[in-house]
Amino acid sequence: MRVLLLLAVSVLGDLPVHCLKSEVEGKWTFHLDEPSTVRPSCGHQHPDSDQVQPRTLVRAEARVKNVELQAPNVAKGDQDGTWTMIYDEGFEVRVDKHTFFAFSYYDLDGTKNTTHCDKTLQGWYNNGEDKYGCYTGFKEEATPATALVRKTEPESKPKLALMETSAASSAAYAARRKPLTLDFHQKTAKVINAEGRTWKARAYERFEGKSWLQMNSAAGLNRAIPRKENECAPEVVHGKPGALLQHLFLRGLPEKPCNHPVKADAASREKLDKIEASMPKTFSWRNVDGKDYVGPVTDQADCGSCYIVSTTRMLSARHRVAKKDHTLEDFSTTFPLMCSEYNQGCKGGYGFLASKWGRDVGLVPESCAPYRTSGKCELECDLNKVERNRAEEYGYIGGFYGGANAADMMSELHANGPVVVSFEPTDEFMYYSESVFNSGGTPMHQEWTKVDHSVLLTGWGEEDGQKYWEIQNSWGTTWGEAGFFRIARGINDSGVESIAVTSKVVADDRKEAIENFMSQM
Repeated sequence: MRVLLLLAVSVLGDLPVHCLKSEVEGKWTFHLDEPSTVRPSCGHQHPDSDQVQPRTLVRAEARVKNVELQAPNVAKGDQDGTWTMIYDEGFEVRVDKHTFFAFSYYDLDGTKNTTHCDKTLQGWYNNGEDKYGCYTGFKEEATPATALVRKTEPESKPKLALMETSAASSAAYAARRKPLTLDFHQKTAKVINAEGRTWKARAYERFEGKSWLQMNSAAGLNRAIPRKENECAPEVVHGKPGALLQHLFLRGLPEKPCNHPVKADAASREKLDKIEASMPKTFSWRNVDGKDYVGPVTDQADCGSCYIVSTTRMLSARHRVAKKDHTLEDFSTTFPLMCSEYNQGCKGGYGFLASKWGRDVGLVPESCAPYRTSGKCELECDLNKVERNRAEEYGYIGGFYGGANAADMMSELHANGPVVVSFEPTDEFMYYSESVFNSGGTPMHQEWTKVDHSVLLTGWGEEDGQKYWEIQNSWGTTWGEAGFFRIARGINDSGVESIAVTSKVVADDRKEAIENFMSQM
């Protein structure tokens, strides 16, 4: 159990829970209700809400399933299966033809957030025959309530309140809420460019009048408070505070460095060298035989939807690649953004869960729900007249969270299409204009790597001896290199090689899956 003090009126990211893989490993008992052909919402909202979560199971006589979660990703049941953490929020288990997913349990009580890594909130399971039910998990020695009763409405918890823990932290947070002028942005870009980076910076008018918190909310997964460590600062150049830090600290920024790249071990480096030698020096799905399989850049606007934008663009591109037809329509971003119980809409989410929802519920064309940042879960098309598709074989490159590496990412990208990646953008990344972004050289956390922004990996290349990834952002075409950016490759810069997600798109033969889902709205 871990208690965190909250410093914000509202959480700008996803769920306020933090569990590490080592805390989840062990023996679990899952309490299951009866499955149905109609997938239930299991007490969650559309989209999910950090303030309203179902914390009770179905009934005391629920069926029981025992599993043991072992390192690195082995799930022991009647037969061996697999499992993975989903960042630090929950975990998915695939064992004995069943698939289980739930968020880890947490309580919100005034200004305190209590995480319980030994039990789950109410989640979903699939019995392998496209029947779904709800379940709750308890780790060995965790004790479920004596009377487990499903509630027709999810429980409500009090909204978070502002708590000033110290004058210094209050001043820093207040500074991050103040609007920033275009003159400040121009001076910041000038300082960055004067420090001799590998990339160029410029001020963007779109950020004029916005605070640091508003700017960073575009990162989708950004949280108003840290999870395990104190909030970090922008880059420290060559290990020493430069003019940029001195300039930004005037705005009340924290002084601790963020995630930075860590050198690969010899075996990983050798594997990457072999893959690079077998691949073209430059490759991009934006131009394969003169055809663009990626599609235009999206502007996510003032919505933390980067995770769903990048995921639906990944699924759309991979669908075009598999069909060898670059003209196929994109899948809708708004449908899962407004409807999915696995993520928190404009407050953030994860590519893994966005792909999972695309498997469990389905995909619809963009024309069924054009992109918007507010509204409700609804469709604007006749489902009888659109092609039925679903995501399939979704998951992390490497088989589980923490298993990804640059070599496997290159192989997967080249063979099957674009990949969703996430990274930890520093405040200065907002000023990126061109060339190859490189953040520095401080080692990062390895069991759990902090990331705050999801984007679409589309290719790779090399410039002046610097190897890079080519990535599509979701901040419109006026940002960066016409909406794209390049970042150092092979060193896990900013965590960009730590959480890569892929999926396939297949025809959906479940004729009523989406209709059944929409009937519950």
